[in-house]
Amino acid sequence: MKELDAQEYHLWSLPSIGEITSDGKWMTYRINYEKADTLTVKGIEGGKNYQFASGFNGRFFDRGMFACQTKDSLLSIVNLKTGNKKSFDKVTDYAVAGRYLLILRQENGLKSLIISDATAKKRYTEKNIIEFKISPDNNMVAVTIYTDGSYFVKNITLGERILIHHIYQNASAQCKRLTWSSDSKSLAFLQIGDKSSELYCYRLDGEKMISFGPSDKTNFPKNSYIDAGQPLDFSKDNQRIFFKMRQVIIPTNTTGKSDVQIWNAADKWIYSAEQIIKGWTVNPKIGMFEPDTERFLFITDTIFPKGFLTADKRYSVSYNPKEYEPQTKPKADVDLYLTELSTNKKEMLLKRFRGDDDNILLSPTGKYLSYFKEKCWFVFDVGKKTHLNLTAEWKIPLDEVEFDMAGESPAYGLAGWMANEKKMLIYDQFDIWAVAADGSGKQKLTNGRERGVVFRIVPQNDTERGSSDNHHTILGNYDLGKGIVLRATTSNHLKNGIFYLTTKSLQEIVFKEKGIYNITKANKANTFAWIEENYNNAPQIMTSNEAQKPKILLATNPQHHNYFSHEAEVINYTNANGKTLQGMLYYPYNYEVGKKFPMVMHIYEKQFAEIHRFIRPSLYNSTGFNIANLTAQGYFVFLPDITYTMGNIGDSALNCVEAAVLAVVQKEEINEEKIGLIGHSFGGFETNYIIAKSKLFACAVAGSAPTNYISNYLSEAKNTKQPNFFMIEYGQARMGKSLFDDTDIYLRNSPVLLVAGITTPLLSWTGLKDYQVNYTQSFEFYMAMRRLGKFHILLAFPDEGHGILDRTRDADLTEKIEQWFAYFLKDKNKPNWINPT
Repeated sequence: MKELDAQEYHLWSLPSIGEITSDGKWMTYRINYEKADTLTVKGIEGGKNYQFASGFNGRFFDRGMFACQTKDSLLSIVNLKTGNKKSFDKVTDYAVAGRYLLILRQENGLKSLIISDATAKKRYTEKNIIEFKISPDNNMVAVTIYTDGSYFVKNITLGERILIHHIYQNASAQCKRLTWSSDSKSLAFLQIGDKSSELYCYRLDGEKMISFGPSDKTNFPKNSYIDAGQPLDFSKDNQRIFFKMRQVIIPTNTTGKSDVQIWNAADKWIYSAEQIIKGWTVNPKIGMFEPDTERFLFITDTIFPKGFLTADKRYSVSYNPKEYEPQTKPKADVDLYLTELSTNKKEMLLKRFRGDDDNILLSPTGKYLSYFKEKCWFVFDVGKKTHLNLTAEWKIPLDEVEFDMAGESPAYGLAGWMANEKKMLIYDQFDIWAVAADGSGKQKLTNGRERGVVFRIVPQNDTERGSSDNHHTILGNYDLGKGIVLRATTSNHLKNGIFYLTTKSLQEIVFKEKGIYNITKANKANTFAWIEENYNNAPQIMTSNEAQKPKILLATNPQHHNYFSHEAEVINYTNANGKTLQGMLYYPYNYEVGKKFPMVMHIYEKQFAEIHRFIRPSLYNSTGFNIANLTAQGYFVFLPDITYTMGNIGDSALNCVEAAVLAVVQKEEINEEKIGLIGHSFGGFETNYIIAKSKLFACAVAGSAPTNYISNYLSEAKNTKQPNFFMIEYGQARMGKSLFDDTDIYLRNSPVLLVAGITTPLLSWTGLKDYQVNYTQSFEFYMAMRRLGKFHILLAFPDEGHGILDRTRDADLTEKIEQWFAYFLKDKNKPNWINPT
């Protein structure tokens, strides 16, 4: 094996699959290098390749055409049948509408919209464009322009002839936010003034324009304005338009008034959170306008400030997240109210419901709401106003059986709906079930439990992916008659694959001991593409169809085997509680039987699911850790799994890690005197705790680590503006009790109080804008280590958060961590930055 130099890291790349044509004959993929990337169009069954350096926004259109942009503002168009190419320069965006290309071009600060046919022949050009929007039926495009001192809205019909219809003109106010109704029969937009915006709706049938704004409507709410920065949306029946409203904030004279902050322990939310919403006066509210009746309705307000719409937008669900505050759970319970928008009749939907945004799911047409409660799946029929427990009699668990934190265990989830919303797709630990929405029956679609295989659906299009409304999921819809793509993983994570589920069978496409991801299927052909890899085999893009078994379409990183040759080895061990666990051992590039090598051990909960992950060498690592770098430098690298008992996370980690070390050092080539330990975030906590109790490690690295669970518990979570005790009791810390119910578990699990026992040299690092684990946690540990004269260095990165994102800084962190290990584990020269000043 050759020795790898950091100057060669740029040779490695990672692929990603874009899309496959509906007939399965062509596909796109991207090859990403550290500082460059290339978009490629390739014939699956042979033929030419077309490559575009730094290409993006690529798409197939009109049966055999392809277009994409490049960073030099060039739009390239290729006829895949003939190979003919054409390009447009100075392009900022483009779109496809049926057989037409719409190309937005900018020159000398002015934009023009070019409408061309599939051969890239220009058919029409509209100058001075502000924005454009294609209708859902692809037959029209609406544009806003500024010319001759006025703003115009036009509608352009894209037929055999290009027809122009003038819709609106205004001399002073810009028009933006063009939005079509789903039936392409109405167009909405905002006229944006200096102090307020007006909503306009144009009905194509009858050519009627309706407006809603403070200048002409007495029912427009006072001291409010339409937020022009938020999108518009139509209901499915084209009867309602939805938008966001904001309250006009009138400045108050604070001269001579006290600026003291008042933190009242009885407040619903803590002071910093309240300052963001200011009594729900500054957050946007959902507004509704009915153009034909000119009726306006606030869907959310200061009483019910949060809400979302059903998929058909006939109903809304609203709630107040502060209803049961102050309380002690990560998400407070809420009362959910259902409002029928045609009548504005509001009624209770769910009382004291768990307030997670992802705990109530919407069906694709708006007929049902689904929710998980008391370990069962319920459906609410919106029209009938009835609740039904679909899984009350089930014997198999639908919540995560290995959940080991405090609070309610989450559900495995819902995949979506099928059979015209007559059946809901439910996951258990292994399988997918189709359950009748009326409770009349269920069908297990897979046989995962019997095989020890976990099956999950891979959505392939927007219909299957679903959407969201105000952070609430609208589930996708599946058609078993057309087939459903599944990914499969054995429960031990060693085998992965793709299966195709139809009404007739569960067909295996591929199933092997490799990592398999980026699974894509052609829309109208049984052509599949995916990426497969493992640690020692660089990613390959694979394809298969009905006529051929899986074949390699592209093999990446041919240089890889010159530097890496060993597979990851599975190491089994048993912790102090008698539980059998697994770890992954990666070999040094220069491994020789009988020769001793140092080892770096990385810890963070369970990592074995990554057994087949390919890792390219790189200096750019947000946590400074890279397995490939270290194996190329002559280290074993070991990633063990860790399990926990509530309130005893420190000793849980210690017991698992020591058991793992005792098992792995049975391999005589590992130098027991030269083992380093590294972890980030919760893994950083584990690292600090373990070196305070164990003498197995020659050095350690801890990044962004919680170190003091008392001060951490009594602090504010800066990223969520919540008291941090939610996270400590219910999150990874797994305390399960408050600090005041069991102070001892907080004391004994806080590494900062165990510093006296540390003899291992420790390198720590943190971002000074880390709002996930406050950087003060690292400084507390630094002060304790300093006070007791321990060997410790803390790296504090300005303007960085929980991970290092700046490329200069993350390369610096990676280099310093590797120098730290080289000094303590390989007896290399001491870097100057380690020396005290």
